[in-house]
Amino acid sequence: MKKLERAFLELIQITDTKQNVKFAITTGYFPVKNEALNEELLLAALEENNINSESIKSTIKTTSKMLETYELYSNKPFDKSYEMRRFLETSLFDKVTTDLEALDSSKMEMDERVQAIEELTSMPSFEKWYEDLVNNANKILKG
Repeated sequence: MKKLERAFLELIQITDTKQNVKFAITTGYFPVKNEALNEELLLAALEENNINSESIKSTIKTTSKMLETYELYSNKPFDKSYEMRRFLETSLFDKVTTDLEALDSSKMEMDERVQAIEELTSMPSFEKWYEDLVNNANKILKG
C-alpha cells in the first residue's frame, strides 16, 4: 500500500466517531468530529478503556461546559493571512529584543542608560515603530 493511501485510510479511521472518541481519550486531544465531542460519550469511553483519571474527567466536563456556554471566535482567513499573523506576532517582540540587546551590550553610565530608555520608550520612537509596522504590513498584503 502506498504511503498516501495508508495516510488516507488512517485519516478515515480516526474521523470515524467511535475511533475519534478513542483517539481523543488516549491522546488528550479533543475530537475533530462534532458527534464525538459529547461529554457523556467521552466519559463512557474513559470507563470502557479503564482510564480512571479524575483530572481527565474534570477536563472533559470543564471543556464541555465551556464549549456550550462560551462564544468562540477565530480570525477569518484572507490572502496572506498566515504571513500577516506571523509578522504581527513577532514585530513587537523583535523590537523589544533589539532595544534590550542595545541596552545590554553598551557600556553606559546609569544616567546615559536612563536617557536611552527614555528615548526608546518615547512617543516619537513608538510612532516610528508603528509607521514601520504599517508599512511592512502593507508590503505583505500587496505581496
